[in-house]
Amino acid sequence: KVQWKDSISPRAIPDFSSGPFMHLSARAKAFIEEFEPGVHQFLPVDFVDVDGNFIEQRWFFCVCNRLDTIDRQQVQGYLLWRGKMWTPIQDYVRDMPEEIPPGYDRSAEPKLVFNSIQIDGAHLWCDKHLTGGGPFISDELANSLKSVGFSGLRLSNNGVETV
Repeated sequence: KVQWKDSISPRAIPDFSSGPFMHLSARAKAFIEEFEPGVHQFLPVDFVDVDGNFIEQRWFFCVCNRLDTIDRQQVQGYLLWRGKMWTPIQDYVRDMPEEIPPGYDRSAEPKLVFNSIQIDGAHLWCDKHLTGGGPFISDELANSLKSVGFSGLRLSNNGVETV
């Protein structure tokens, strides 16, 4: 159970909401399932008000597409630290200059680029080599979500281009 402590209106829980875990309304869950059926995990959780009264069943949302989506030929200003995590070159300059490959352009403007082939048609994913790596969503899913008018949805262009 989760106690919803919104003092304004406990019945106005948005379709998409985050906190320690992203949680969704049944409506949002159904919509995501239409795009990628059987891919993601939705864990049921009862939401109650401050007095313990049932408000609604919601779903903790676990994005299960964990992909390597950054184009290694296009990325600049980052290095893949020990093959695990994209790290800004400034961190290397400060903490581990000996690990910067010879000839690497330390002055390159940082730029991450998604590779559409590596995304392979996924609509929702996390990048396994980015800390805070998502979730990211396809333009198709983003446009569909906006057109339906879900509450609590905060979409942003993260500045990462796709090739």
